[in-house]
Amino acid sequence: MDKELKKEFQNLNKKIDSKISELDKKIDAKIDRLAMVTAQSFEQVDKRFEQVDKRFEQIDKRFDGIEFQLVELKSEVRQIRMEIQQIWNKLEEIEEKLEKISKTAKEDVDALASDVLNLKQRVKFLETQIKEMQTA
Repeated sequence: MDKELKKEFQNLNKKIDSKISELDKKIDAKIDRLAMVTAQSFEQVDKRFEQVDKRFEQIDKRFDGIEFQLVELKSEVRQIRMEIQQIWNKLEEIEEKLEKISKTAKEDVDALASDVLNLKQRVKFLETQIKEMQTA
C-alpha cells in the first residue's frame, strides 16, 4: 500500500505540477496581453498628446498674431491720442484767437460808434450853424 500511495502521490504531484504549469502559461499569456494592451494605450495617449501639442502650437501661433496686432493697435491708438491732443491744442489756440478778435472787434465797434456819435453831434452843430447863417 505504501507503494500505491506513493504512486498516487506522485501522480497527484504530476497533475498539480501540470496544472500549475498550465496556469503559469495562462498567466504569462494574460500578462503579455495586458502588457500589449497597456503599450497600445500608451501609444494612443502619446498620439493624443502629440495632437494636443500640435493644437497648442497652432493656438500659440494665433496668440502670437493677436499679440502682434494688439501691439500695432496700441501704437495706433497712441498715435491717434497724440493727434487728438494736437487738435485740441489747435482748437484752444483758435478759441484764444477768436476771443482776441472778438474783443478787438467789440473795441473797434465801440470806438466807431463813439466816432459816429461825435460826427452826428458835429453834423448837428454844423447844420445848426448853417441854418443860423442862412437866417442871418
